[in-house]
Amino acid sequence: MNFLRVGLFALALSVAACGGSGGSYDSSADGEVAPADVVSTQGEGLLDANTAAEQTLHEATGDTVATHLVAHRPFASLGELFASLAAEIGEEAAEEILKTVFIPVEVNSASDEDILAIPGVGSRMLHEFKEYRPYENMAQFEREIGKYVDDEELARLVKYVTL
Repeated sequence: MNFLRVGLFALALSVAACGGSGGSYDSSADGEVAPADVVSTQGEGLLDANTAAEQTLHEATGDTVATHLVAHRPFASLGELFASLAAEIGEEAAEEILKTVFIPVEVNSASDEDILAIPGVGSRMLHEFKEYRPYENMAQFEREIGKYVDDEELARLVKYVTL
């Protein structure tokens, strides 16, 4: 199982590194990743910006972003994390970083800003997230949001949310 987690994390790092503009936030992971640093509320492959080890953040995001994250944490919300990163490296680069580094979004109480900070969530999905509040459990969230997205996208969204 740990091998699978590390493999998924390596894949996420590769995608993040290739998806950006080649700036200083590119991954240069050459060390071993501690599985405890790879966290998500419902899945693997995301780093919690507040709890991930500094070295893991450096490996995943590069020196500029990791130094910024460590200096400014704890972040109260995903929206705050995004705003902080956008001010440091620009919105486009911040959007790429949020594919690897996140703050869990408490879906029942999250602000519009926090929900919209989830990569790929726009105004339509914001409406759907809010329409079914309060969610009793993750199964209900998956059932309701699954009406609007395919299974792959649903699995991706679930990684960002918590109840």
